[in-house]
Amino acid sequence: ETFCDHIIQEGLKIKWIANFCITENRDKVIFEKFRQAGCCALRMGIESGSDKILAKYNKNFVISQAEEALRMIYDVGIETHINLIVGFPGETEEDYQDTLDFVERNKDSITRIANVHPFYITPSSIVEKNHQKFGVIFPNHHDFSLTWYNEDKTNTYELRKARALKLKQHVKKLGLGFEDDTALVFYDEA
Repeated sequence: ETFCDHIIQEGLKIKWIANFCITENRDKVIFEKFRQAGCCALRMGIESGSDKILAKYNKNFVISQAEEALRMIYDVGIETHINLIVGFPGETEEDYQDTLDFVERNKDSITRIANVHPFYITPSSIVEKNHQKFGVIFPNHHDFSLTWYNEDKTNTYELRKARALKLKQHVKKLGLGFEDDTALVFYDEA
């Protein structure tokens, strides 16, 4: 907000985008100030349409707050770009469907999908360090970040890739765009 105040006070005519975290204490007034200060897009790591999965990510919001933020931001004339990830440990078919439903419900408030990718585990991350707690099994340590799976094999890399492709098709069917052709990321093909 201080940044915006300085831009407005100095009369600077710049355009900027920013990553944005959804919180419950935002209102339309702050987004109007962002727009007045030259903000043309906000990118949000929504990741999932499932409150259960958002809690596993330790996100500090629920899906209804994300939907409200998207509407407010879009309504003041700022583009909304969202990131989505499929296949977090513990994600069920129902959780995945929640993500498809979320995108469909909010298609009029989403300008574009910044990226979609299957969940991968980064070295030294909370999931890697606590993989037993998350029910993650590593077949080997050479490429564990991609090839992990859960005990009953209902969450494998092939399933995560298939869900990401299906989500991309769903987004296109809804008439939403991707930021660019690399917005669907498969790390074993990059």
